Amino acid sequence: MRVLLAPFPGGPSAGKGSQIEVRVREVLKELGIQTGSLPGDRGELGETDFILVLGSDRDVLKAFQEYGDAEVPILGVNDATGSAFLTDISLDALEEGLRRVGQGEYGLEACQRLSVTVDETPLPAALNEVAVFPAKTATLMEYKLTIDGEEVYRDYSDGVLVATPTGSSAYALSAGGPLVLPQSRVFVVVSVNSMDVSRRPLVVSDQSILEFTDISARSDCEVVIDGLQRQRVEERVEIQGGHVGHLIRMNSGSTGRLEALRRVRSTEELMKMPPSAKLVLKAIEYEGPMTARDIAAKTLLPPRTVRHAVAILVENGLVARSPHLRDLRSDIFYLVAEDEEGAVGRPGTTAQAGKRHASGDS
Repeated sequence: MRVLLAPFPGGPSAGKGSQIEVRVREVLKELGIQTGSLPGDRGELGETDFILVLGSDRDVLKAFQEYGDAEVPILGVNDATGSAFLTDISLDALEEGLRRVGQGEYGLEACQRLSVTVDETPLPAALNEVAVFPAKTATLMEYKLTIDGEEVYRDYSDGVLVATPTGSSAYALSAGGPLVLPQSRVFVVVSVNSMDVSRRPLVVSDQSILEFTDISARSDCEVVIDGLQRQRVEERVEIQGGHVGHLIRMNSGSTGRLEALRRVRSTEELMKMPPSAKLVLKAIEYEGPMTARDIAAKTLLPPRTVRHAVAILVENGLVARSPHLRDLRSDIFYLVAEDEEGAVGRPGTTAQAGKRHASGDS
């Protein structure tokens, strides 16, 4: 078996990060698994069993953009305690997880991706979503949506999203879109804060071709791929099904399906929480494990409000905390998964049934 390691966040001189990478290589060597490094060994992708990504969900998304077209499975290893939506092994369960992978005790989850063309220029495929927004915030955008050559509607909104089943539980969900189980052969189109109060999300076949034209706003408009890459758009955006990506999952069933069902069950309790807690939870879901300082920077919430929000999430068993391995003075906050069966390093919920926090923001 041969594995290629994607670049570790922060590079080879990233202090504690370099120690983690050394540890990963040592474990793989003990298991008799050959290793190489990306991007240097990119020419060996055709002979590689999987790509190992150390980091957060964001780093997994980057790896899919860089290497996803090679159709090599990707294994996400979280560089903190706990796991996230796309990273299936936590650092504290590294040896056990890699041993199981080396023995073939894993499954592959097929993830439909989105092929994107902006003004005749192809962009990297998206694993989660493609967003079209004005470059300037608080600006309305006008556009026309056409599906398979038929005009569907014209809209005035803050922007529009097209999400895969994998991405339906990320940005699209917070914008009012539906949760879609991973193996569904569909995409969702979500207008963000449309001026038309009757506008609802659309569910379309993954064989369809979506076109956004007549795009205009008071500022330039941009296409954003998985929150990572931006491209200015002048006239037209075309989106259709792209190469299928594969995630290595430690469960025999679909981790994505279990996660989607968990989120459905948590909807009622989320409705009782203050807005700050909901915003912080969405930020952690989308970005992966973060420190309180990271959360404040991402959400623009005051530090005191962030502390209050994470306390509510921890009390309700939706988020857990642990010391940050690269900065022991800080805690890192990560999602708590309820699907302990077959998972590697995923803590179960610690909240008691019926225990809820109903106080407001500070």
